[in-house]
Amino acid sequence: MTPQEIQQNPIDSSQKFPRGTRIVHINIRVILSKTKLDDLRTYIMNISLDIIAVSETWLWKDIANQELIIPGYDMFRCDRPGITNHKERGGGVLLYVHNKFNALAETLQINVTPKVQSIKITLQKKYVRPIKVIVIYRAPTTPSSFEEQLEKEIEENSHNEILILGDLNIDHISSVNNKLSSTYEKHCLKQLIKEPTRITPTSKSLLDLIITNAPNKYVKCGTINSSLSDHEMIYAVRKNTNHHKAVYVTRKTRNFKNTNVQQVRETLSQAPWWCLLQMTTIDDKFQMV
Repeated sequence: MTPQEIQQNPIDSSQKFPRGTRIVHINIRVILSKTKLDDLRTYIMNISLDIIAVSETWLWKDIANQELIIPGYDMFRCDRPGITNHKERGGGVLLYVHNKFNALAETLQINVTPKVQSIKITLQKKYVRPIKVIVIYRAPTTPSSFEEQLEKEIEENSHNEILILGDLNIDHISSVNNKLSSTYEKHCLKQLIKEPTRITPTSKSLLDLIITNAPNKYVKCGTINSSLSDHEMIYAVRKNTNHHKAVYVTRKTRNFKNTNVQQVRETLSQAPWWCLLQMTTIDDKFQMV
């Protein structure tokens, strides 16, 4: 995109999404700054996204949910605790889920406050296996207990399909041997994003992640150019399961409910069964019976 196009369209809308469940995450760094929320709303409505995770919202308790609503979507929110004024802002996550899904909030077993904010829901839709969706923002100075708690959460939900979205502030380009990578391998998870998500004049890093234990169900993923912050938007499209209508077959059967069993026996006993011995083919014997 040219600089003029980026200024007019803060999020590149030229990205074509295939059919399926459309999922995005963006580190927005102050969602109420300038026109960021309005720009995000417009993009979500135009592209018809299904799941939108937002990190570094920088919200606090004095900001009402009504200011953040997007029509047609259920919203889940987790602010950094202890913020009492504008200067203390930081962290925070939001999750928007299209209301064609049934989204149920759950308790996440990660308690590293105020360094980590997280949301966990169970996503349900008719004919679709439930998905555990987890959104996380992890501050750079978070203690190592975070990795241990995240692994425990993954273990407890390993029998479900898991989708983890967020900015974990661990570079997955340079830190190829980090503890999280070992956790992915141990629990058969895959990190889908391969391109840098934060690019500066002197560095490129992959901080924003989409992690799942069902990678074969995702048909496309990558990054989307955005000027809403210094992070790119990331996306993945999960294929929808096709459910064919059941084919009904009508079968005719004999009803023996009112059969006179004694009469049937007498009839069979008087039949000329010896004739069957004179016939050489099955067809002739069937016709005789």
